[in-house]
Amino acid sequence: MVFKSFELLDGFKFLIYIEGMDVEKKLKSVAHEVFGGGLCSFVSANEHFGSTVEGHRAAIRHSIKDDLIGVVDLRSIESILDLSRPPSVSGLSISISHCRGIGGYVISGDQVNIGFDVEEERRINQKILDRISHPEDHPLGQYTWVAKESAAKALSKKQGEIPSLPQIQIVFDSGSELEQVKKYSFSHSSITGRGFALSIDSHLFAVSIIDERKPVNFS
Repeated sequence: MVFKSFELLDGFKFLIYIEGMDVEKKLKSVAHEVFGGGLCSFVSANEHFGSTVEGHRAAIRHSIKDDLIGVVDLRSIESILDLSRPPSVSGLSISISHCRGIGGYVISGDQVNIGFDVEEERRINQKILDRISHPEDHPLGQYTWVAKESAAKALSKKQGEIPSLPQIQIVFDSGSELEQVKKYSFSHSSITGRGFALSIDSHLFAVSIIDERKPVNFS
């Protein structure tokens, strides 16, 4: 059982718990390909973040706080431990997700609104996918769920409220069905973003970003 925490370009942080699996090499490749730039990694010996583990929500919050010590003023991150509200730190964008056995979070700078989602593949069926469809989606099966969930989280940070999933248009890149990494663009109203989804050990992961420093070529 290992935890892996990854520092991505421009302050992205992607931390997940995978039982018996080292995904460092894959995530390095994914982050470089999708978001560009280099990536370095380190191992974090934190508690398990899966939703079946007692105290997993508090464990995630303590891990976020520990990671931010020395990065931001300590007084500004004490509120992260308050489980009654989403984690919020001035100048940062934070997104958390967890399901059975796996959990994690992403952190980015304030110019990047970020969203993260993880789900068990077996929990996503066609009825659910039909319910969240947008008439102009270019969907990709179960990956569409985590892509829209993570996009909704990124959009909520930009807009101040969470849009409904059928209102979010997802366009997976052509040829994504043949690739391990499923890259996509998304849009809601006039806001666009991009992200990636992938499957690891019967779980689906997605990270979506709205990068206000760089326009998105929505195709």
